[in-house]
Amino acid sequence: KTTSPQDIETLVCKYFKVDPSMLKSKSRKKLYAYPRKIYVYLCRHYTDETLENIGKHIDRNHSTILYSAEWIENKMKTDTKIKRQVDLLGKKIEETMK
Repeated sequence: KTTSPQDIETLVCKYFKVDPSMLKSKSRKKLYAYPRKIYVYLCRHYTDETLENIGKHIDRNHSTILYSAEWIENKMKTDTKIKRQVDLLGKKIEETMK
């Protein structure tokens, strides 16, 4: 069983207490950009969606999606807080996939 980008969107928005429309917004405020990057990273790892499809879902192009996923991956190596957040959300996704 796989998960959908919508499921991940719901989880990320609930966790970070942001409105789902904010993932699609053009705002670059960290308050919205950070959950958006987490969303992208989780979509890349837990869905079979292409970069294009993930991008369409949040009104971004595929190169932005690639950058966001790599940004989170690199930050996880040095920032334990980010790693903990991503691991926690990843576990929640895996639980719903069972």
